[in-house]
Amino acid sequence: MAKLEKGDKFKITYYSTKDQKTITRNASWNEQCREWISKAGALLLTYYDDDAQGFRTAKGNYMISLRAVSYTHLTLPTIYSV
Repeated sequence: MAKLEKGDKFKITYYSTKDQKTITRNASWNEQCREWISKAGALLLTYYDDDAQGFRTAKGNYMISLRAVSYTHLTLPTIYSV
């Protein structure tokens, strides 16, 4: 997994055994988020769900899509002619 940093916004998609379907959630990464291995050997990812405003844990395979940050303020040099 690419290293996520505090403040990163992303979408995570994985199969939810609780919901019995593939789900996609808007998420963010903070100091309480982590990727880890359970005692049973399962790959887990704890993330902050932006929509539900709480932490969730994805188990097994998951796909992360980073959200692009757009920059709208550009300062261009002014060119004068004489």
